[in-house]
Amino acid sequence: MRDNLPKVSVKNLSKLQWLAVAIVVLFAAGGTYYFVIRDNSPKATDRKIIYDEDDNKPVEDQLLSIPKDAKSFVCDAISADKVAAATGQKYNAGRVSIPTSKNADGQVAACAYTAATGETGSIRSIIIVSRQFDKPAKLDSAYALLTKVTDKNRKSLGNDAFYNQEASQLVAIKGNKLSTISISRRNSDKISEQTFKKLLDIL
Repeated sequence: MRDNLPKVSVKNLSKLQWLAVAIVVLFAAGGTYYFVIRDNSPKATDRKIIYDEDDNKPVEDQLLSIPKDAKSFVCDAISADKVAAATGQKYNAGRVSIPTSKNADGQVAACAYTAATGETGSIRSIIIVSRQFDKPAKLDSAYALLTKVTDKNRKSLGNDAFYNQEASQLVAIKGNKLSTISISRRNSDKISEQTFKKLLDIL
């Protein structure tokens, strides 16, 4: 069903579509990432979670404004050992990069995995962001919005997942979740399709 969705060029995107695309692109680009978790309840306030990417300091030191006791359903479900098995290198225990937070569609969370001390593999860190949707229609709509963007580097893994080797990123639907896996590399080596498939399996 999702393969029959119309394709549109980048120049025809609305402001809302650009926002949705930008959220995904941010995880693959360098710089400072700002996540605003919104709750529509009257007493709620936006909570800003900041990830400031800097090659000169470890990822652990770049996770700012996150309480030490914060929980993430991504960290709870995906261990560093699972990430290691998928990528072939070792990682420190997952660190909460977005605490589990409710929003209008369900909830969102993220977890960061940094290469273990002494690890010489090409991957420096991996961030997994997952959005859980209460309604399947909203999940399908969010994914469809991403697949409508023309991208010559996008390669499909079935109807519900795609990856981009240039951006070192995987986007996939699993159950009621839309997840993005973004990989930071130490060198120019591209992540193989086989590795993306293994990462897809752990979502």
